[in-house]
Amino acid sequence: MKITCMSDSLSFLFHKLGRIIARHPFYFFIPPVLLSVLLSVGLLKLITIETVDYLVQSDRGETFENKQFINKMFPMNTSEFYDFMRMTDRPQAAMVYIKNKYGNNLIQKDNLLDIQILDEIIKNITIIVDGKVVNYRNICGIMNEQCMENPIINILPKVDELLSGKKKLKFPLQIDPLTYTYELWAINFGGVKYDVDGYVQEVECIRLIYPVDESNFSKRHWIHEWQKAFLRNVNKLDFHSIGIYPCPFLVSELDVKNLADKITPLMSVAVIVVTIFCAISYTTNSWVKSKPWMGIAAVVSAGLSVVSSFGLMGACGIENVNTNIMLPFLIFGK
Repeated sequence: MKITCMSDSLSFLFHKLGRIIARHPFYFFIPPVLLSVLLSVGLLKLITIETVDYLVQSDRGETFENKQFINKMFPMNTSEFYDFMRMTDRPQAAMVYIKNKYGNNLIQKDNLLDIQILDEIIKNITIIVDGKVVNYRNICGIMNEQCMENPIINILPKVDELLSGKKKLKFPLQIDPLTYTYELWAINFGGVKYDVDGYVQEVECIRLIYPVDESNFSKRHWIHEWQKAFLRNVNKLDFHSIGIYPCPFLVSELDVKNLADKITPLMSVAVIVVTIFCAISYTTNSWVKSKPWMGIAAVVSAGLSVVSSFGLMGACGIENVNTNIMLPFLIFGK
């Protein structure tokens, strides 16, 4: 014998609820709509975070406390001295990765000349923001009162000495015994083959880094716009001997933002398509059994839930991320 007390109780309760809704429909229709309208005002205060790091960085706990301690004890001002060794966060620098198109060693003259041209093109990328002309020199991270330079770029004027073997590069770090200045080749070189003394023989990949002044908050808009221009220009470049690959972090951040901007206007199209589909799904060849309004009501209910939830988030000051733009489409799809 089956025990059906639970299902019987639920059936009875739903039966009673259905009768109440049928007798007083406006009490179950008007209050939810009014509540959704009130909560939708919170959309005006919705804060959207556009950085990928927000999803993976902690804002409390032991890791966060250790990070705060390091930032306090070893502060870094990118407006005066840019130092990779003091960084506790991923740098907002624009990066580009370079490989030989044929899989050969990059320490060759044609490759290095192309890299020099690429570096000049990137540094000359210019944008206009709020009527001001901005290029890399206006937003770069500073070291010794100059824009921080990639070690490989500093050595390109001596490319003939490098190729002839008169000048050697020691990986990962090369220190001048007289001045005690150093070149951190680990910044630029990847897939390195070196001899027993640590001198570079072959390099499979080179990374160029263009640090920005993260300490100056007034430049953040300039930096963001320049990074977008950087990505557009780099994607258009094509060299004979080298292949270029932009930084995946920067690509992800800008692509998510662009995707959100493109699909937001399509929300209305999705609502119309889903509404028509639901209405047709509830329609049969019998006018008595057809319930097209049930399909429309389902879409309206989903829409009210989306507006209410995002509005409540905005009213409570909860931060939002661009990827949440997918949620309305997922909800309508269900």
